[in-house]
Amino acid sequence: MSLPYPNGVSVNHCYSRGQKGVYLTPMVRSYRKSIWAGCVGKQKFGKELLDVEIEMFPPDERRRDVDNVLKVTLDSLAHAGVFTDDCQIVRLMIAKKEKVTDGRLDVTIRTVA
Repeated sequence: MSLPYPNGVSVNHCYSRGQKGVYLTPMVRSYRKSIWAGCVGKQKFGKELLDVEIEMFPPDERRRDVDNVLKVTLDSLAHAGVFTDDCQIVRLMIAKKEKVTDGRLDVTIRTVA
């Protein structure tokens, strides 16, 4: 599946602290909604063990750490019901590719036999 690039949303910007405790930032909530919309009608994997491959197409030439996009993306996929929890992932590969307009993440999920 092809998902929106988490532009400006990384593990470093997921949570904020307020008077009532820790909460997800509005950027993360918005990104989760876009992931949920992109997953409607897609295969669901329940609680099966998974092999996940992500091709990361950044929106520009800035230096980016590949691991910063993982947490918010995997948590958003779980939140969308694609799988139950990211602890099901037994193999995870990520590759940074060339830049594309607006960026995107191409995600392939397979069950582990």
